[in-house]
Formats: sequence, structure tokens, C-alpha cells
Amino acid sequence: MNEGTVRKDAGTVDQMPRAGGKLTSLEGLRAYACLVVFLTHFCGSLCNRFAWYRFAKASVPFRLLFRGNPVVQLLFALSAFVLSYKYLRVGAFEGERRASSLMGDSVKRYFRLYFPGAVMCLAAYLLMVKGLMFNLEASKSLDPYLGLGKYYSFEPDFIKCLWESVSLLFVHYKTKLMYDGPLWTQQFEFLGSLLVFAILSLLRTRRIRYVFYVLFLILMEGYFCCFIAGMFAAELYCDERFFLNAWMEKYPRLTSLGYALAFLLMAYAPGTTHSRKYHFVYYIYLIGLLNLSLHASGLRKLWENRLVQWFAEQSFGVYIVHWPLIASFSCWFYLKFQASMSLGALIALDGSLSFALTLFFSVLMTRFVIRPSGNWSKKIAGLLIGTEDEKKK
Repeated sequence: MNEGTVRKDAGTVDQMPRAGGKLTSLEGLRAYACLVVFLTHFCGSLCNRFAWYRFAKASVPFRLLFRGNPVVQLLFALSAFVLSYKYLRVGAFEGERRASSLMGDSVKRYFRLYFPGAVMCLAAYLLMVKGLMFNLEASKSLDPYLGLGKYYSFEPDFIKCLWESVSLLFVHYKTKLMYDGPLWTQQFEFLGSLLVFAILSLLRTRRIRYVFYVLFLILMEGYFCCFIAGMFAAELYCDERFFLNAWMEKYPRLTSLGYALAFLLMAYAPGTTHSRKYHFVYYIYLIGLLNLSLHASGLRKLWENRLVQWFAEQSFGVYIVHWPLIASFSCWFYLKFQASMSLGALIALDGSLSFALTLFFSVLMTRFVIRPSGNWSKKIAGLLIGTEDEKKK
């Protein structure tokens, strides 16, 4: 594809409401996804004995709150969309400047993911050393479908902890043998980002890339397909020739209705990427969901809500903090008060306190680790390869 097929003024893209420079609609989806991850893990660990929970997991629309694996795939697609969008606007990055920026972004991506993950691995290690992980004991009186008693069943080892934090983005670990189980996604997040950067570098101005996207989604399976789906969504959104863009802008109410229906379909999303019967349809669904979310002006106010945007800002912190906290505080609280409170009241209070603490530590992580890691990664990339950011200085 030549440059004339991409929006020359970035049109509705640049005019979309943003929060901190990010598209609010996509940030709203990110907030939803991370909330679902917390609820899936907390309820899957402590609530499986409740009939209401089993009902909610199986019923629409309540099951939208417990779709852990599908929303992880959504997070992968969101990452690819945001990473691609930067380069798909006309004139944003061309020639040698684009190649230099892609290399710099690859280096920055590693360290942006590495520092928060390393801090959480170390935090989980310290909790284990101090004997503050109570999931093994709690699992004896619970019926968790997540295998709560299999996590943190190994002996803490500082050297192995350091190695895991360094190699996490390259080596696949069994989640139950990790210091922070949900960080299994970091490998896919990093390698998927490299896949996005490689495609942008090699196929950015070639029409054949659309054929590549389609063939990849048809022939391949796994989480990397989510990154291709996110890239494809960004391509279609930035392509002025894609007729549905104008149609969705012309009929905002119908677009909002379509988005609401598409959002509800998340309840039926396959729980794993290895279902050949559904995987291609699901990736097409992700493409549609992302594009509808960007055009659904009728529902934009929901995502523009300050509380939603604030939670979206903490979402990465929530994702990496919540599991060690559930295995420590949530399980300790359950064991401490199970004999003195009714089970329903205990779980409700435990869940409320656990979520509040997760937010508290997420704010700390965001302020003192996640945000600074962005600056640290820029400086490291500048030292290693000399990025555009460093040249401007």
C-alpha cells in the first residue's frame, strides 16, 4: 500500500478524546480487562464454593466479569494496536528515522516490562522468605478451580528469583512455579511487540502485508495471533479507504449499538487460544471490537469517566500486584476470621479489602516503578543505540 491510502491528516484519530495522550476508548477496555483478571483470580481462588459464583460464571451478562483468558487476549490486541498506531499515521516515521525508532522502541519495550516484573518477583520472594504466603494452608479448606494450593509450593531461592526476573520475557515458565503467576503473559507481551515492530519495519509500505495478516490468522494459532489482530485493527482504522470507517462515523447510534452487542459477545469468547473451531472467528471479533470502540461516540462518555481513566492508568499495576496479594493477604484474612464470621460476609469483606489493597499498591507501583521505568528505558535505549529521544536532547 502506498502512502495515499493512509489518513493524511489522521482525521478522527487525532480528534478522538484522549487521556494522557491515549485513546480513551481503548484505555476503557484496558481498565475492564484488568478488573476482570482480578475478579477471575480472587473469585476463582476463594469463591468456588458459592452457588452464586458458579451461576455468574455460566450466565450472561455476569460472566463478562470472569472471562480471564479472553480478556488477556484482548490486552495483547490492545498492545499491538497502540504500538502500531504510532507508526501508521502518515509522515510520523519514515525511512531511517522509522528504523531507528523501531529499534529504540524494541529496547525500551524490554526494560519497561522488565523493571515492574522484577520488582514484583522480588516482592513475592520476600513474602515467601518471611512465611507470609498463606495460599497453601487456605487451599485445604477451599475448593478453588485455579489450583490455589499449587502456587508458591517451592522453596524460595534468591538466585532463581533474579534469573526469573531477567529471563521472564524470553523463557516460558509454568505459572505455578513462578514468583508472580500472571507474569506468564510478559513473554508474549514482549515477543509479540517484537513481532509488531518487525512487521512494521519490513512490510510497513507494502500492500502484501494485508495478505500476511489474513494468512497468519488463518494458518496460525496462539497468543501471537492476538497481536496480528491488533495490528490489523489499527491498519483498518488508519486506512482512509476502509469504507466502514466513514459509515461508523455517519451512524454513531448504530455503531454504539453494535459495540454494545460486540462487547456482550465477549461472554462467549473461547477460554483458550487453542480452539481451532473458534480461533479465527475470535480474532476477527477482536478486530471488530477495537474498531467499534473507537467509533462508538454514544458510549464514549462511559470510557471518558475520570474513575475509569484513573483505573486504566493503574491497570498494569493491578495486573502484576494482585496475585501475590491474593496468595498472601486474602488467604491470611480468610484463615484468620473463618471461625468468627459467616462465610458470605467473610468473602465479601476479604474481597473488598483485597481490591482496596491491590489499588493502593498499584498506585505505588505506578508512581515509583512503572512510570519511572519508562524514563529509565529511554535512557538505556539512548545509551545502547542512540534513539530519536536522545538526539532531540
